[in-house]
Amino acid sequence: MKHILGLYLAFLLALVLFSYGFVDVNFIYLQSFYTGIFTQNRELSAIIYALMVIVSFFWYWLFLRSVENKKISDKLFIKIIGITVGILLFTYPAMLSFDIFNYTTTSKVLYLYKENPYITMPIEFSNDEFLQYTRAANKVALYGPLWILITGIPYIFNSISFLSSLLVMKVIVAVCYLGIGYLIWRFTKNMYSVALFLLNPLVIIETLISSHNDSVMMLLVLGSYFLLSKKKIFYGMVVFMASVLVKYVSIVLLPVILFLIWQQVTKKNIQWERVFLISLVLMTLVFFTAPIREEIYPWYWIWVLPFVSLLYKNNFIRQLAIIFSLSLLLRYIPVLYTGSYFGYTPHLKILFTFIPPILYVIFYILRRRFVK
Repeated sequence: MKHILGLYLAFLLALVLFSYGFVDVNFIYLQSFYTGIFTQNRELSAIIYALMVIVSFFWYWLFLRSVENKKISDKLFIKIIGITVGILLFTYPAMLSFDIFNYTTTSKVLYLYKENPYITMPIEFSNDEFLQYTRAANKVALYGPLWILITGIPYIFNSISFLSSLLVMKVIVAVCYLGIGYLIWRFTKNMYSVALFLLNPLVIIETLISSHNDSVMMLLVLGSYFLLSKKKIFYGMVVFMASVLVKYVSIVLLPVILFLIWQQVTKKNIQWERVFLISLVLMTLVFFTAPIREEIYPWYWIWVLPFVSLLYKNNFIRQLAIIFSLSLLLRYIPVLYTGSYFGYTPHLKILFTFIPPILYVIFYILRRRFVK
């Protein structure tokens, strides 16, 4: 196992190095790291990224199998998670998405310029240095006021350095990532279900590298469920509303929350598997409505994966969710290859996204029909 952990450590370090190949030429804080190696060699970046994704799923399969077969102790599993978090905190966060820069720029509108970020766009401060490497600067704040409040914590560290504020932002998201794993364990008392979420390559990439705030929202969602399971109705409702105030999409789970409250008030037993299944269906439905606004983003799948882990005994849901996690990460390949979001790139993204899960569903149906 020591040799395996050594290879896994080498893979994580390779992922760190790979991420710095995407340092923006305008990102003045890491100009000495700029090489342009992957932004100027699109074919190479797409190939290496694809290999990284494939290898990450190999590690995922290996660790899941080892946890399931009790070949990895709880102590060793915690060590693996700690190594993963500790190393990937130091990745360049804008390898695949610039959202972390958008978070910091929006917070600057409020905390530095004292303007309302819901009516004032960052681009209106034309001399701000952040605009050189921020994307979506022509939009007002997209997230809830609690998230804007949370981003004030990293902003405090700007007085030390901007890089320290980025690190604090990544730490906040990483803590929420770990918190989700803890709450999954509290519900299931099963380490496999925890590994199913925490070691999922999509979750690792979109939280520990890209630092999307979806894990913050989902921690609060699961926290509200947990509090309601302990009959703490008031606190459960407060925590759920906090999730909505981070990212509005969790409001779709309000019927589930009201149902849980009703069950507790009337002192009825709660069938938690059914609750998790309904929650999974609702979040999946809202996930697939994303193209109405813009497009399906891979990190949106984090809305669904915690419920998949809570339903880890369902083979079909678990396997389909894993395959869809893979296909969503492959969705980045056309953009990396072409360097464009237009032309034939959107069509390729759709193919990468849906062909693998569709093939799995067909295979599953055929196997159920012909294999007894």
